[in-house]
Amino acid sequence: MGVDLDQPPPHFFIVGAPKCGTTSMAQYLNQHPEIFVLRGEPHYFGADIDYNSPRLTPAQYRVLCRDTGGKPICGDRSTWYLYSRSAAREIHAHNSHALIIAMLRNPAEMIHSLHAHHFQRGLRDDIEDLAQALAAEPDRRRGNRIPANARFPESLYYSELPRYSEQLQRYFDLFGRERVHVVLFDDLKRSPRDVYARTLAFLSADPAFEPDFTVHNASAPTPDSWVYRAWKASTLRYRIRSLAPQGLYDRIRKMRGKRLARAAKRQPRPALEPGLRARLSLQFDEEIERLEALIGRDLSNWRENA
Repeated sequence: MGVDLDQPPPHFFIVGAPKCGTTSMAQYLNQHPEIFVLRGEPHYFGADIDYNSPRLTPAQYRVLCRDTGGKPICGDRSTWYLYSRSAAREIHAHNSHALIIAMLRNPAEMIHSLHAHHFQRGLRDDIEDLAQALAAEPDRRRGNRIPANARFPESLYYSELPRYSEQLQRYFDLFGRERVHVVLFDDLKRSPRDVYARTLAFLSADPAFEPDFTVHNASAPTPDSWVYRAWKASTLRYRIRSLAPQGLYDRIRKMRGKRLARAAKRQPRPALEPGLRARLSLQFDEEIERLEALIGRDLSNWRENA
């Protein structure tokens, strides 16, 4: 079992979840001489999620998958594929032999990080306080109080997002457990080399390579300008990224990473309030139990503050 290069690319998919280390994993894998990860998050699959408007056309997506710089293994990292109810089925129809990488994090921490990300990145969520944002969910499900800059309304339904067991099961059912590799954020943070080596083995890539393990995509403020918003709202950015030489693209990403790191130091994310953490831990206790049974891991540390 491994990557089937006779199947259409992408050969593997990092399907999410948001704020669980997917950007870092994609960058680590992309440094490997055998692996190319599509730049950005195309979100070509998942017709029920309106991530890009307009959506990439089949021809545009084929171009992204073709320009790999000669690397044989191609991957797509789009973090809402896990949440989407249709992405697993659509990916399977495209390449039934694809390998799936799912990255998961303590639900309370994931929600906290994602909310901060939304607020800091151009007010995708215009409610600064997480507890208030959670309280706004019923209104938002009725189509009210949706910020103008929100990417898509479902991204604000924070308490619905960490239903990992249900989301993973869709991929297990379609691809089989042997083709789904689950990575926990805690493991990646604590032992990136070990997690990376296991992921390379899953992809049947040379395990001897070791990347630069810099953290990517930490929550930090970004420019709130019409230029930035127009760039993020346009699918042209994927075509532009695909045309940029790899060396130039890598330098731009490194510069952006340093800028975000400086911004995060200037305006650090507020800590998750202990009472809210305890409430969220209790709220997701049954989900954590279901996930433990599904993946065979002890996740008691996710409940330690309940």
